[in-house]
Amino acid sequence: PPILARLEAEISASEDAAKKFELIAERAAYLVRIGNIEQARLGLADLRRTCGDGRFPRVSIRMMLAEGLIPYFENLSSAGWDRLRRAVALSAAMQFHDLSALAAAWLAHLDFHRANYESMGAAIEASFQSLDPMNFDAAARLHLVVADTYRYVGQRESADHHYRLAHRAAVCASDQAAIGALMYNRAAFGL
Repeated sequence: PPILARLEAEISASEDAAKKFELIAERAAYLVRIGNIEQARLGLADLRRTCGDGRFPRVSIRMMLAEGLIPYFENLSSAGWDRLRRAVALSAAMQFHDLSALAAAWLAHLDFHRANYESMGAAIEASFQSLDPMNFDAAARLHLVVADTYRYVGQRESADHHYRLAHRAAVCASDQAAIGALMYNRAAFGL
C-alpha cells in the first residue's frame, strides 16, 4: 500500500530519532488496520524497548493509538478503549492537535461500536476542534464515524455528505485501508 511505502521511505531517510520512532509507531498502527497485527506487535515491542520510557511524547501517543486499535482489529473488541482515551488525553495536554484529532476520531469509532453515544459525541467534538483540514488521516476516520452515525439514525443525506468527505480525505492520504472501510461500511448500512 502507498502509505506503507511512504512510511518505509521516511523511516529509512529520517536522521532524527524522535521522528523515526514516531514513523515506526505510525506504521504499526497502519499494519494493525490492514490485518498485520503480529508484525505491528513486533514493531511496538521494539519501540517499547527502545523508547518506552516516555521521552518522546509523540511516539508514546502513537504507540497508545496502535495498541488501542489491536483488540478492535483482532476481534472487534473495545478492550483498547482505555489506550485510545489516554492517547486523546495526552495529545490534548501536549497540544499535539494532529494526534489529538486522530486519536479522538478513533475513540469515537470505538464508542460507536460500544453504543457509548455520549462519549462518542464528546470524542467527535474533540476531534473536530483539533482537526486541521490537511490532516487527511484524522479527517477520513472522523467523517467515516460521523457518516456511520448519521446512517445509523436514518439521516441518509447527512451520511452521504460525510461519506464523500471521508472518501476525499482517504484518497488524499492514499489510505487504502480507510477506503476499504468506507466501502464496507456503506455496503453494511445499505447505501
